[in-house]
Amino acid sequence: MLATYAEMKAILSEKPSVALRHALDALDAFENTSNCEIDMSIYHSYNRTTNTCFACLGGAAALARFRVPRGDWQYLQGFTLVDRYFNTFVAVPEEAELGSEDLASNYEEALNMARIGRFEELFTLAGIPEDRAVRFNNRAVPEYADDPIAWRAQMEDFVRQFEAAGY
Repeated sequence: MLATYAEMKAILSEKPSVALRHALDALDAFENTSNCEIDMSIYHSYNRTTNTCFACLGGAAALARFRVPRGDWQYLQGFTLVDRYFNTFVAVPEEAELGSEDLASNYEEALNMARIGRFEELFTLAGIPEDRAVRFNNRAVPEYADDPIAWRAQMEDFVRQFEAAGY
C-alpha cells in the first residue's frame, strides 16, 4: 500500500543520517530486484523493450520508502508521471502546503544532491538550517558509474559523520 501523506512527510523530516541510511538500503534492494539497474543519471525510468527499471539513489529510495507497488514502476518515467501518480493515489489534506508530488520530488532531489556530496537540501527537509550542512559537503565524491564501491564507501562515511554530529 502506498505511503500516506503523513507518512511521506515523516520520511522527509528524518535526520540526514537516517535518510541517507534508508536510501542506501533502498538502493541495495533495488539493485537486487530482478530487471532493475542503477542509473544515477535518471530518477526512475522503464525500458519496455527490455522490461528493465532504472533508478538513481533518490528514485530507488522514493520507490521503496513511499511503497510504490512494483507493478507500477513502469509508469514512473520522469517528474510528470510521478506528479500524476502521487496526485492520483495519495490523498492530500486540504491544509497542506505542498502536494504529495512535491514531497516526492523534494525527497528525490535532496538525495540526488546528497549522492554528489551536497547536503543542504537533505538538512533543510529535516528542519535543520542548511548552513549546518556545508561542513559536510564534499565535491570529491567519486562518480557511481566510475567506481560504485568507492562511492558507496563515501556515502557510508557521510552516514557515520552525520551520526557523530547528531544529525
